[in-house]
Amino acid sequence: AVTRLKAHRSTRISALQSTFPYLHYVILTFLAGSIATAFLIESNQDIMIFLLAPQLRILWSMLFGTFSALAVVCYDLSDPFRGSYQVSSAVDQLYTARDTLRAFARELSRLNS
Repeated sequence: AVTRLKAHRSTRISALQSTFPYLHYVILTFLAGSIATAFLIESNQDIMIFLLAPQLRILWSMLFGTFSALAVVCYDLSDPFRGSYQVSSAVDQLYTARDTLRAFARELSRLNS
């Protein structure tokens, strides 16, 4: 039982300490760049039937704002203990479970003595 508990603990600690691989960020950057390039190529026409210049500028700013927001979210998710998205509530639950297990182990050792 102790061996399984140690194995689960090491798995949990390694999952908490790992971050997104750099290839993940590179792929997201290339995808965002390709979408922005496709938008610029498609909007570079002489006659836009449905969209005028102000509407295209609004769409471009919305597209760029979305990319920026997604980049901030991905950067914030790379460190689970700081930033807007924290796992502190889950960590507090783990402290409670740890204290309960310690009390149970003390009681078992007291009964075995």
